Amino acid sequence: MKAGPVTVKVNGNDVTPAAPPTASPGADVTVLLTGSTPTATLLADDNTPSSSAARPVKIRLVNGLNGAPSTAVATLTLNNVLVGSGAAPGQASGYSQVQSSAGLARLEARVGTLQFYFDQTATLESNRVYSLFLLGDLASPTPPNRGILVPDR
Repeated sequence: MKAGPVTVKVNGNDVTPAAPPTASPGADVTVLLTGSTPTATLLADDNTPSSSAARPVKIRLVNGLNGAPSTAVATLTLNNVLVGSGAAPGQASGYSQVQSSAGLARLEARVGTLQFYFDQTATLESNRVYSLFLLGDLASPTPPNRGILVPDR
């Protein structure tokens, strides 16, 4: 993507945010669309692999839940350890470097007491970067898996 204002199309229709997002030259960004009348947000991302031999995986949480007040901050735990926090609606947590896992990682994302994502057999491959996107409406977390784990790299 070239630097400057970002234009977005969804199903062939232009999405025009109130303040058009702008990408800096050379920036890596994730375009997050939320709401029934889509709002586009640019989130900085870092797809460089982890430089840690002990923690060769990077992971972050992206809160794309609709209808969420600014206080609906999402958290991500890996094997019951907090690895992603502070993801307000339309925002992402910072990246955490974690251990790799072959089908044994327990990932859980919550907003307060509501569980939006749960996988107790996740595979996290070495030298990969992942984003866990929470999607859907805050008011209806059922079924609990309202998210998708995406390998960014």
